[in-house]
Amino acid sequence: MADPRTAAAVVHTLFVGQSLFDDSAVVLNSSITIETPSSQHAGLLMAALRADGALTGSVALPVNEGEAGRILGEADLEWDEWRQSVTDAVAVALPGPQRAVRREQVGREIERQTGTSPGSVVAS
Repeated sequence: MADPRTAAAVVHTLFVGQSLFDDSAVVLNSSITIETPSSQHAGLLMAALRADGALTGSVALPVNEGEAGRILGEADLEWDEWRQSVTDAVAVALPGPQRAVRREQVGREIERQTGTSPGSVVAS
């Protein structure tokens, strides 16, 4: 079993494919992990994994690509608002360039405690 103190230091890259051939895939560490019907579906799955880095099991996605895109837009907007509020609160609590490293550490701890995927609150 992995030591939880060092497990948090492992940062994975998780993103939606970026080429014509893989834009409907969720990619983990440069390997296609999950194929979906469309880029909107891949984005929705990515949003779910971003919000819950330990997500396992079945995930239900809408059949209609347009509906998936609409839901993805709403999810992205909510995520951006939440992330900005966290960033703003940390910046108020730890102002100034001399505390930049500490702000990053706090962001990573927020990711760990909230279960969000690494790099989702603090850009890697």
